[in-house]
Amino acid sequence: MSVIFISANTGWNIVNFRKGLVQSLIKQGHKVYFLTPKGPHDADMVALGGIHVPFAIERDGMNPFKDAGVFLGYLFLFIRYRPAFFLAYTTKPNIYGGLAAHLTGIKAVHNISGLGYSFIRGGSLLWFVTKLYKGALKKAYHIFFQNDDDKQLFQDYRILRQQSHSILPGSGVDIDVFQPQQSKPRDSFTFLMVARLLGDKGVREYVEAARLLKAANYDCHCRLVGPLDQHNPTAISDHEIQTWHEDGLIDYLGETTDVRPYWTAADCAILPSYREGAPKSLIEAAAMGVPAIATDVPGCRYVVQDGKTGFLVPAKDASALAEAMKAMVALSDEARNDMGQAARQFMVSHFSEAFVISAYHKILEKKTDDLPNAR
Repeated sequence: MSVIFISANTGWNIVNFRKGLVQSLIKQGHKVYFLTPKGPHDADMVALGGIHVPFAIERDGMNPFKDAGVFLGYLFLFIRYRPAFFLAYTTKPNIYGGLAAHLTGIKAVHNISGLGYSFIRGGSLLWFVTKLYKGALKKAYHIFFQNDDDKQLFQDYRILRQQSHSILPGSGVDIDVFQPQQSKPRDSFTFLMVARLLGDKGVREYVEAARLLKAANYDCHCRLVGPLDQHNPTAISDHEIQTWHEDGLIDYLGETTDVRPYWTAADCAILPSYREGAPKSLIEAAAMGVPAIATDVPGCRYVVQDGKTGFLVPAKDASALAEAMKAMVALSDEARNDMGQAARQFMVSHFSEAFVISAYHKILEKKTDDLPNAR
Protein backbone atom coordinates (compact mmCIF):
# COMPACT_ATOMS: atom_id res chain seq x y z
CA MET A 1 0.00 0.00 0.00
CA SER A 2 1.41 3.39 -1.05
CA VAL A 3 0.73 6.82 0.39
CA ILE A 4 -0.44 9.24 -2.32
CA PHE A 5 -0.92 12.98 -1.84
CA ILE A 6 -3.46 14.78 -4.03
CA SER A 7 -3.54 18.56 -3.89
CA ALA A 8 -5.67 21.28 -5.48
CA ASN A 9 -6.69 24.79 -4.54
CA THR A 10 -10.23 23.67 -3.57
CA GLY A 11 -11.94 20.53 -2.36
CA TRP A 12 -14.55 21.23 -5.06
CA ASN A 13 -11.88 20.46 -7.66
CA ILE A 14 -11.21 17.05 -6.12
CA VAL A 15 -14.86 16.07 -5.69
CA ASN A 16 -16.03 17.23 -9.11
CA PHE A 17 -13.04 16.37 -11.31
CA ARG A 18 -11.04 13.60 -9.56
CA LYS A 19 -13.68 11.42 -7.92
CA GLY A 20 -13.28 8.44 -10.26
CA LEU A 21 -9.48 8.51 -10.04
CA VAL A 22 -9.53 8.75 -6.24
CA GLN A 23 -11.94 5.84 -5.92
CA SER A 24 -9.80 3.70 -8.21
CA LEU A 25 -6.64 4.46 -6.21
CA ILE A 26 -8.33 3.60 -2.92
CA LYS A 27 -9.77 0.41 -4.44
CA GLN A 28 -6.22 -0.66 -5.29
CA GLY A 29 -5.25 -0.23 -1.64
CA HIS A 30 -3.47 3.13 -1.75
CA LYS A 31 -3.79 5.51 1.19
CA VAL A 32 -4.88 8.86 -0.23
CA TYR A 33 -4.43 12.22 1.48
CA PHE A 34 -6.16 15.37 0.18
CA LEU A 35 -4.21 18.60 0.65
CA THR A 36 -6.76 21.37 0.09
CA PRO A 37 -8.02 24.43 2.00
CA LYS A 38 -10.92 23.97 4.39
CA GLY A 39 -14.24 24.34 2.63
CA PRO A 40 -17.76 23.04 2.06
CA HIS A 41 -16.55 19.86 0.34
CA ASP A 42 -14.37 18.51 3.16
CA ALA A 43 -16.93 15.85 4.13
CA ASP A 44 -17.40 14.88 0.47
CA MET A 45 -13.68 14.19 0.14
CA VAL A 46 -13.65 12.07 3.28
CA ALA A 47 -16.67 10.18 1.94
CA LEU A 48 -14.54 9.13 -1.03
CA GLY A 49 -12.38 7.20 1.42
CA GLY A 50 -9.38 9.48 1.74
CA ILE A 51 -7.95 11.62 4.53
CA HIS A 52 -8.33 15.39 4.38
CA VAL A 53 -5.38 17.45 5.57
CA PRO A 54 -6.49 21.12 5.77
CA PHE A 55 -3.90 23.03 3.77
CA ALA A 56 -4.05 26.81 3.32
CA ILE A 57 -3.69 27.89 -0.30
CA GLU A 58 -4.66 31.40 -1.35
CA ARG A 59 -6.01 30.70 -4.80
CA ASP A 60 -5.43 33.97 -6.63
CA GLY A 61 -3.16 36.15 -4.49
CA MET A 62 0.55 36.66 -5.11
CA ASN A 63 1.63 37.52 -1.57
CA PRO A 64 5.24 36.22 -1.36
CA PHE A 65 5.03 35.55 2.38
CA LYS A 66 1.83 33.51 2.07
CA ASP A 67 3.20 31.64 -0.93
CA ALA A 68 6.39 30.90 0.98
CA GLY A 69 4.16 29.42 3.68
CA VAL A 70 2.50 27.18 1.06
CA PHE A 71 5.90 25.94 -0.10
CA LEU A 72 7.07 25.28 3.48
CA GLY A 73 3.81 23.50 4.24
CA TYR A 74 4.36 21.07 1.37
CA LEU A 75 7.99 20.62 2.41
CA PHE A 76 6.98 19.71 5.98
CA LEU A 77 4.31 17.21 4.88
CA PHE A 78 6.58 15.55 2.31
CA ILE A 79 9.31 15.08 4.91
CA ARG A 80 6.86 13.80 7.52
CA TYR A 81 4.85 11.35 5.41
CA ARG A 82 7.22 10.52 2.51
CA PRO A 83 4.40 9.87 0.00
CA ALA A 84 5.15 7.59 -2.92
CA PHE A 85 3.54 10.08 -5.30
CA PHE A 86 2.31 13.67 -5.28
CA LEU A 87 -0.54 14.38 -7.73
CA ALA A 88 -0.81 18.14 -8.33
CA TYR A 89 -3.72 20.09 -9.79
CA THR A 90 -4.17 23.86 -10.27
CA THR A 91 -1.40 26.45 -10.35
CA LYS A 92 -0.04 26.75 -6.80
CA PRO A 93 0.04 23.03 -6.02
CA ASN A 94 1.83 22.50 -9.32
CA ILE A 95 4.37 25.22 -8.57
CA TYR A 96 4.99 25.15 -4.82
CA GLY A 97 4.23 21.46 -4.39
CA GLY A 98 6.46 20.74 -7.36
CA LEU A 99 9.34 22.74 -5.87
CA ALA A 100 8.98 20.93 -2.54
CA ALA A 101 8.78 17.54 -4.27
CA HIS A 102 11.95 18.35 -6.22
CA LEU A 103 13.84 19.15 -3.00
CA THR A 104 12.62 16.06 -1.12
CA GLY A 105 12.82 13.52 -3.95
CA ILE A 106 9.06 12.87 -4.07
CA LYS A 107 7.68 11.68 -7.42
CA ALA A 108 5.44 14.52 -8.62
CA VAL A 109 2.81 13.96 -11.31
CA HIS A 110 1.54 17.33 -12.57
CA ASN A 111 -1.72 18.11 -14.35
CA ILE A 112 -1.70 21.37 -16.33
CA SER A 113 -5.45 21.97 -16.49
CA GLY A 114 -5.64 25.46 -17.96
CA LEU A 115 -3.17 28.31 -17.63
CA GLY A 116 -5.48 31.01 -16.36
CA TYR A 117 -5.03 34.67 -15.56
CA SER A 118 -1.24 35.03 -15.72
CA PHE A 119 -0.91 33.47 -19.17
CA ILE A 120 -3.92 35.35 -20.56
CA ARG A 121 -2.76 38.76 -19.28
CA GLY A 122 0.97 38.34 -19.87
CA GLY A 123 3.45 41.00 -18.69
CA SER A 124 5.68 40.76 -15.63
CA LEU A 125 3.35 38.29 -13.90
CA LEU A 126 3.76 35.86 -16.80
CA TRP A 127 7.55 36.20 -16.59
CA PHE A 128 7.49 35.45 -12.86
CA VAL A 129 5.11 32.48 -13.15
CA THR A 130 7.17 31.05 -16.01
CA LYS A 131 10.30 31.12 -13.84
CA LEU A 132 8.44 29.34 -11.04
CA TYR A 133 7.11 26.67 -13.39
CA LYS A 134 10.60 26.03 -14.75
CA GLY A 135 11.90 25.27 -11.27
CA ALA A 136 8.86 23.28 -10.20
CA LEU A 137 8.65 21.02 -13.24
CA LYS A 138 12.37 20.56 -13.87
CA LYS A 139 12.45 17.11 -12.23
CA ALA A 140 8.78 16.17 -12.65
CA TYR A 141 8.07 12.45 -12.70
CA HIS A 142 5.40 13.08 -15.34
CA ILE A 143 3.43 16.03 -16.71
CA PHE A 144 -0.09 15.69 -18.06
CA PHE A 145 -1.34 18.41 -20.41
CA GLN A 146 -4.99 18.72 -21.40
CA ASN A 147 -4.39 20.04 -24.90
CA ASP A 148 -1.58 20.40 -27.43
CA ASP A 149 -1.64 24.22 -27.25
CA ASP A 150 -0.66 24.26 -23.58
CA LYS A 151 2.08 21.71 -24.21
CA GLN A 152 3.44 23.81 -27.08
CA LEU A 153 3.36 26.93 -24.93
CA PHE A 154 5.42 25.21 -22.23
CA GLN A 155 7.89 24.14 -24.90
CA ASP A 156 8.07 27.68 -26.32
CA TYR A 157 8.85 29.06 -22.85
CA ARG A 158 11.36 26.23 -22.31
CA ILE A 159 9.48 25.00 -19.26
CA LEU A 160 9.04 21.63 -20.93
CA ARG A 161 12.26 20.06 -22.14
CA GLN A 162 13.05 16.39 -21.60
CA GLN A 163 10.46 15.63 -18.89
CA SER A 164 8.13 12.68 -19.37
CA HIS A 165 4.76 14.04 -20.55
CA SER A 166 1.56 13.18 -22.39
CA ILE A 167 -1.88 14.54 -23.31
CA LEU A 168 -5.01 13.71 -21.31
CA PRO A 169 -8.64 14.26 -22.40
CA GLY A 170 -9.21 16.74 -19.58
CA SER A 171 -10.52 15.11 -16.44
CA GLY A 172 -12.73 12.94 -18.63
CA VAL A 173 -16.41 12.24 -18.20
CA ASP A 174 -18.31 9.25 -16.86
CA ILE A 175 -20.18 8.38 -20.03
CA ASP A 176 -22.62 6.17 -18.11
CA VAL A 177 -23.60 8.99 -15.75
CA PHE A 178 -23.72 11.71 -18.41
CA GLN A 179 -26.04 10.33 -21.08
CA PRO A 180 -28.58 11.95 -23.41
CA GLN A 181 -31.97 12.28 -21.73
CA GLN A 182 -35.43 12.69 -23.18
CA SER A 183 -36.36 16.33 -22.63
CA LYS A 184 -39.82 17.79 -22.41
CA PRO A 185 -41.09 19.91 -25.34
CA ARG A 186 -40.40 23.61 -24.79
CA ASP A 187 -41.74 26.75 -26.41
CA SER A 188 -38.47 28.64 -26.90
CA PHE A 189 -34.82 27.87 -27.58
CA THR A 190 -32.57 27.61 -24.52
CA PHE A 191 -28.86 28.44 -24.36
CA LEU A 192 -26.89 27.46 -21.25
CA MET A 193 -23.47 28.51 -20.02
CA VAL A 194 -21.98 26.58 -17.09
CA ALA A 195 -18.83 28.17 -15.69
CA ARG A 196 -17.32 30.13 -12.85
CA LEU A 197 -18.55 33.71 -13.13
CA LEU A 198 -15.38 35.33 -14.45
CA GLY A 199 -14.67 37.84 -17.16
CA ASP A 200 -12.06 35.50 -18.63
CA LYS A 201 -14.75 32.85 -19.09
CA GLY A 202 -16.50 35.21 -21.53
CA VAL A 203 -19.54 35.86 -19.35
CA ARG A 204 -19.83 39.49 -20.47
CA GLU A 205 -19.61 38.51 -24.14
CA TYR A 206 -22.40 36.00 -23.54
CA VAL A 207 -24.56 38.69 -21.98
CA GLU A 208 -23.85 41.12 -24.81
CA ALA A 209 -24.73 38.41 -27.35
CA ALA A 210 -27.99 37.85 -25.44
CA ARG A 211 -28.63 41.59 -25.72
CA LEU A 212 -28.12 41.44 -29.50
CA LEU A 213 -30.49 38.49 -29.84
CA LYS A 214 -33.12 40.26 -27.76
CA ALA A 215 -32.80 43.37 -29.92
CA ALA A 216 -33.34 41.19 -33.00
CA ASN A 217 -36.50 39.72 -31.39
CA TYR A 218 -35.20 36.17 -31.10
CA ASP A 219 -37.37 34.04 -28.85
CA CYS A 220 -34.78 32.31 -26.70
CA HIS A 221 -33.64 31.97 -23.10
CA CYS A 222 -30.02 32.59 -22.11
CA ARG A 223 -29.24 30.83 -18.85
CA LEU A 224 -26.16 30.89 -16.67
CA VAL A 225 -25.12 28.38 -14.00
CA GLY A 226 -21.99 28.58 -11.86
CA PRO A 227 -20.42 29.94 -8.70
CA LEU A 228 -19.42 33.52 -8.04
CA ASP A 229 -15.68 33.82 -7.48
CA GLN A 230 -15.07 37.22 -5.93
CA HIS A 231 -11.40 36.51 -5.15
CA ASN A 232 -10.49 36.23 -8.82
CA PRO A 233 -9.16 39.40 -10.54
CA THR A 234 -11.74 39.04 -13.33
CA ALA A 235 -14.72 38.19 -11.12
CA ILE A 236 -18.25 39.14 -12.16
CA SER A 237 -19.97 41.18 -9.45
CA ASP A 238 -23.33 40.57 -7.81
CA HIS A 239 -24.42 43.98 -9.13
CA GLU A 240 -23.72 42.98 -12.73
CA ILE A 241 -25.70 39.77 -12.34
CA GLN A 242 -28.64 41.64 -10.82
CA THR A 243 -28.57 44.27 -13.59
CA TRP A 244 -28.55 41.65 -16.34
CA HIS A 245 -31.44 39.85 -14.68
CA GLU A 246 -33.47 43.04 -14.37
CA ASP A 247 -32.80 43.82 -18.04
CA GLY A 248 -34.19 40.42 -19.01
CA LEU A 249 -30.94 39.27 -20.62
CA ILE A 250 -29.82 36.37 -18.43
CA ASP A 251 -31.49 33.88 -16.13
CA TYR A 252 -28.87 33.25 -13.44
CA LEU A 253 -29.67 29.94 -11.76
CA GLY A 254 -26.89 29.90 -9.17
CA GLU A 255 -24.52 26.98 -8.70
CA THR A 256 -25.37 23.29 -8.52
CA THR A 257 -23.88 19.94 -7.57
CA ASP A 258 -25.66 18.22 -10.47
CA VAL A 259 -25.69 19.93 -13.88
CA ARG A 260 -27.47 17.11 -15.70
CA PRO A 261 -31.03 18.47 -15.34
CA TYR A 262 -29.82 21.82 -16.69
CA TRP A 263 -28.24 20.22 -19.78
CA THR A 264 -31.38 18.15 -20.33
CA ALA A 265 -33.36 21.40 -20.48
CA ALA A 266 -30.86 23.11 -22.83
CA ASP A 267 -30.65 23.15 -26.63
CA CYS A 268 -27.10 24.47 -26.87
CA ALA A 269 -24.07 24.88 -24.60
CA ILE A 270 -22.15 28.17 -24.58
CA LEU A 271 -18.56 28.85 -23.47
CA PRO A 272 -16.93 32.04 -24.83
CA SER A 273 -13.80 31.56 -22.68
CA TYR A 274 -10.46 33.25 -23.39
CA ARG A 275 -8.46 30.07 -22.66
CA GLU A 276 -9.15 26.61 -21.22
CA GLY A 277 -7.44 23.32 -20.47
CA ALA A 278 -10.19 20.92 -21.53
CA PRO A 279 -13.44 22.50 -20.31
CA LYS A 280 -15.47 20.15 -18.16
CA SER A 281 -18.76 21.91 -18.91
CA LEU A 282 -18.43 21.38 -22.67
CA ILE A 283 -17.34 17.77 -22.17
CA GLU A 284 -20.33 16.99 -19.94
CA ALA A 285 -22.75 18.79 -22.25
CA ALA A 286 -21.43 16.88 -25.27
CA ALA A 287 -21.68 13.56 -23.41
CA MET A 288 -25.37 14.36 -22.91
CA GLY A 289 -25.82 15.07 -26.61
CA VAL A 290 -25.93 18.87 -26.41
CA PRO A 291 -24.18 20.77 -29.26
CA ALA A 292 -22.03 23.76 -28.31
CA ILE A 293 -20.83 27.19 -29.30
CA ALA A 294 -17.40 28.02 -27.94
CA THR A 295 -14.43 30.21 -28.70
CA ASP A 296 -11.64 29.11 -31.02
CA VAL A 297 -9.04 29.09 -28.24
CA PRO A 298 -6.85 26.46 -26.57
CA GLY A 299 -8.99 23.91 -24.80
CA CYS A 300 -12.33 24.78 -26.36
CA ARG A 301 -11.24 23.86 -29.89
CA TYR A 302 -9.93 20.59 -28.46
CA VAL A 303 -13.48 19.64 -27.38
CA VAL A 304 -15.76 21.24 -30.01
CA GLN A 305 -15.45 20.14 -33.65
CA ASP A 306 -16.45 23.19 -35.68
CA GLY A 307 -19.42 22.49 -37.94
CA LYS A 308 -19.77 18.92 -36.68
CA THR A 309 -20.48 19.04 -32.94
CA GLY A 310 -21.02 22.80 -32.69
CA PHE A 311 -19.57 26.13 -33.77
CA LEU A 312 -16.33 27.93 -32.91
CA VAL A 313 -16.13 31.74 -32.84
CA PRO A 314 -13.36 34.27 -32.16
CA ALA A 315 -12.72 35.15 -28.52
CA LYS A 316 -13.85 38.50 -27.10
CA ASP A 317 -16.30 39.00 -29.99
CA ALA A 318 -19.90 39.25 -28.82
CA SER A 319 -21.18 39.96 -32.33
CA ALA A 320 -19.64 36.77 -33.72
CA LEU A 321 -21.04 34.85 -30.77
CA ALA A 322 -24.52 36.28 -31.40
CA GLU A 323 -24.35 35.30 -35.08
CA ALA A 324 -23.39 31.74 -34.17
CA MET A 325 -26.26 31.60 -31.69
CA LYS A 326 -28.63 32.77 -34.43
CA ALA A 327 -27.25 30.08 -36.74
CA MET A 328 -27.82 27.42 -34.07
CA VAL A 329 -31.44 28.54 -33.61
CA ALA A 330 -31.93 28.46 -37.39
CA LEU A 331 -30.86 24.81 -37.69
CA SER A 332 -33.57 22.23 -38.14
CA ASP A 333 -34.27 19.95 -35.20
CA GLU A 334 -32.80 17.07 -37.20
CA ALA A 335 -29.55 18.92 -37.97
CA ARG A 336 -29.14 20.03 -34.36
CA ASN A 337 -29.85 16.50 -33.10
CA ASP A 338 -27.20 15.18 -35.51
CA MET A 339 -24.71 17.63 -33.98
CA GLY A 340 -25.63 16.44 -30.51
CA GLN A 341 -25.23 12.78 -31.45
CA ALA A 342 -21.84 13.49 -33.04
CA ALA A 343 -20.79 15.31 -29.85
CA ARG A 344 -21.82 12.31 -27.75
CA GLN A 345 -19.85 9.88 -29.93
CA PHE A 346 -16.78 12.13 -29.82
CA MET A 347 -16.87 12.06 -26.01
CA VAL A 348 -17.33 8.28 -25.90
CA SER A 349 -14.39 7.66 -28.22
CA HIS A 350 -11.97 10.32 -26.90
CA PHE A 351 -13.00 11.75 -23.52
CA SER A 352 -14.14 8.87 -21.34
CA GLU A 353 -13.03 9.14 -17.72
CA ALA A 354 -11.77 5.56 -18.07
CA PHE A 355 -8.98 6.84 -20.34
CA VAL A 356 -7.87 9.34 -17.70
CA ILE A 357 -7.88 6.81 -14.87
CA SER A 358 -5.97 4.29 -16.98
CA ALA A 359 -3.35 6.91 -17.89
CA TYR A 360 -2.71 7.72 -14.23
CA HIS A 361 -2.39 4.07 -13.26
CA LYS A 362 0.10 3.47 -16.09
CA ILE A 363 2.23 6.34 -14.80
CA LEU A 364 2.10 5.11 -11.22
CA GLU A 365 3.07 1.67 -12.50
CA LYS A 366 5.75 3.13 -14.85
CA LYS A 367 4.02 1.96 -18.02
CA THR A 368 4.57 5.24 -19.88
CA ASP A 369 5.14 3.58 -23.27
CA ASP A 370 1.44 2.73 -23.48
CA LEU A 371 0.30 6.35 -23.11
CA PRO A 372 -1.03 8.20 -26.17
CA ASN A 373 1.19 11.14 -27.15
CA ALA A 374 3.80 10.06 -24.56
CA ARG A 375 7.27 11.58 -24.91
